[in-house]
Amino acid sequence: LPVGSNCAVYTSECALGPSAKRLYVANRLYPSPPQGAAFSESIATFAVDPAGSLELLAHTSVHQHPRHFKIDPTGSWMLVGALTGDRVDVYELDDHGVPQPTEQSLLVPSPAHLLWLEPGLSGTLGGS
Repeated sequence: LPVGSNCAVYTSECALGPSAKRLYVANRLYPSPPQGAAFSESIATFAVDPAGSLELLAHTSVHQHPRHFKIDPTGSWMLVGALTGDRVDVYELDDHGVPQPTEQSLLVPSPAHLLWLEPGLSGTLGGS
């Protein structure tokens, strides 16, 4: 967590990117930081070396209470669901695999789980 936070940190999601060279961790803070604070809830990006050691690359600020995130199969995009922020935001993964904000988001009440659908897949999930 960036220096200056007096909040407890809770992790809601950890996942390796498709190449297994990046580890992503969603950090939630309690209590939530005040608006305009020098720290925020974030996605931490770590480089993973061949021996499995981690190096922190960046903290990317995200909207309130990141519950779940999903990386597309190409490793180019990340969706982040902000549970109490009632939105899903789109981030582009840069050349180092660090999420960069885009202007794209979708208002979704309390998103708890995200997934990528295969191109051409239609209909309802879980149906027969």
